[in-house]
Amino acid sequence: KDKQRVGRTNQIFIATQTLQDSCVATYELHDESREQQENWAARLIKSEIALESGDMLKYLPANHVTFKGRTRIYPGKFLSVYSGESSFEYSVSNPEKQGTGLVFSSSCNPFHDGHRAMIEYARKMFLDTNIYCELSVKNFEKPTVNYISLDKRLKSIPGGLFDNTIVSNLSHFTDKAKAMPGTTFAVGADTLNRIN
Repeated sequence: KDKQRVGRTNQIFIATQTLQDSCVATYELHDESREQQENWAARLIKSEIALESGDMLKYLPANHVTFKGRTRIYPGKFLSVYSGESSFEYSVSNPEKQGTGLVFSSSCNPFHDGHRAMIEYARKMFLDTNIYCELSVKNFEKPTVNYISLDKRLKSIPGGLFDNTIVSNLSHFTDKAKAMPGTTFAVGADTLNRIN
């Protein structure tokens, strides 16, 4: 046995993404050699992929691996955004809180004090305007945001700061402008540098 691994809890977290959900399965690998644990990790990955494809999870001997849990996050109303059926969806289905206005485009990863300061300043400049936070699940420089990350990002947005939140699949501002005509966009310095 590898001496540095004796007595340690060794876990493997396996994340899978389908159009239907994001899933993270957690297993504890029992105290064996590194090579044996890597072998079990490979089997677990194959089993999780099979499970997500509709096959049954293969039997895992309890003396080698312990299943600790599985977390699934579903896209809910945002499935149409991920599937490409619609370009964007509002998080709150209130017609009074939808439409043209000022859109703050951000990854919200994480939402921070600089974002808050920009919105508070925008509120002073655009007094009678709805202000929205737009979070795109697709970015031309990064992988598609999975449902777990989307859920965390949406929860990080302070309540009451925006009139509504828009989740979109629009990665370029030319596409955003076409999909939301009459909208003014507010962006941070990092995004502005990428646009230029």
